[in-house]
Amino acid sequence: MKAINPCDEFGPVLKTRFLGEKLRSTIGQLLNDGEVLRIDFAEVEAMSHAFADECFGDLFCEFGAQLFRDRLHLTNLNAAVKAVLRLVLIDRRDRSRA
Repeated sequence: MKAINPCDEFGPVLKTRFLGEKLRSTIGQLLNDGEVLRIDFAEVEAMSHAFADECFGDLFCEFGAQLFRDRLHLTNLNAAVKAVLRLVLIDRRDRSRA
């Protein structure tokens, strides 16, 4: 399992669609290569909705819910980051059902 800490490249506050796209590209390439990933949010203090949607919302749609759950492990999320991710993923799931 390969570990990624977004704070290393983007700092403790994850924001903007542009930066979300950069992380999504890195994660997407690793998933396409068959990697199982652990995204460690231990040092992340906050994440904007735009960043979460661009990165994790797009990954959820591209790879599907099952692969997202099986090969992308999100760890050490604080309550605020977890809430943003939950909203984004629920929205993407609901939109895919429509």
